[in-house]
Amino acid sequence: MNWPELFAGALLGTVLGFLASVLWDQYKTWKNNNIERDKFSFLVDKYQSKYGNGNIKSEAEIFYIKHNLLKIIVKHDARTWEGTITMSTTEFGNLAFAYKDDPENVGMKLIVLHSERNSFTLIPEIYYMTSKAKEFDKEVYERLELNAEESYI
Repeated sequence: MNWPELFAGALLGTVLGFLASVLWDQYKTWKNNNIERDKFSFLVDKYQSKYGNGNIKSEAEIFYIKHNLLKIIVKHDARTWEGTITMSTTEFGNLAFAYKDDPENVGMKLIVLHSERNSFTLIPEIYYMTSKAKEFDKEVYERLELNAEESYI
C-alpha cells in the first residue's frame, strides 16, 4: 500500500469536499436572499398621505435593507421620523420608529398592505407611543408617480 498517495488523496478529497460545501452554502444563502428581496422589494418607492381635502399630510419613502427588513423615512409638517419595518408576511408587518429631532419620541405601528399593493395603512399602537403630541390616527399612504427629477426626501 502506498501510504503517501493514500494520504494525499484523502487530504485532497477532504479539501474539495469542504470547498464544495462552502460554495453550496453560499449559493443557497444568495438564492434565499434574492427570494426575500423579490418578496418585499415591491414596497420600495415613494408614497403620500393626504387629508380629506386633498392636501398632502405626509410623505414617505421606503428602502429595502435585507430579508424581511425595510427602512421608512416619513416627513410631515416640519418633522421627520425614521423607522424599521419588519414584514411578517407580504401583507402585514410591524414598524418601530423614532423622530430625528427627538430620538426619545418613539412608537410602533402596524403596516397593512392593500391588495393592489399601491398603498398601505399605518395603524399606531398607542400603548407604545411616547409622544405627548396630539392623538395619532391611522394613515393611508398611496404610491406616487414622480418624474425622475422630482424628489421630496
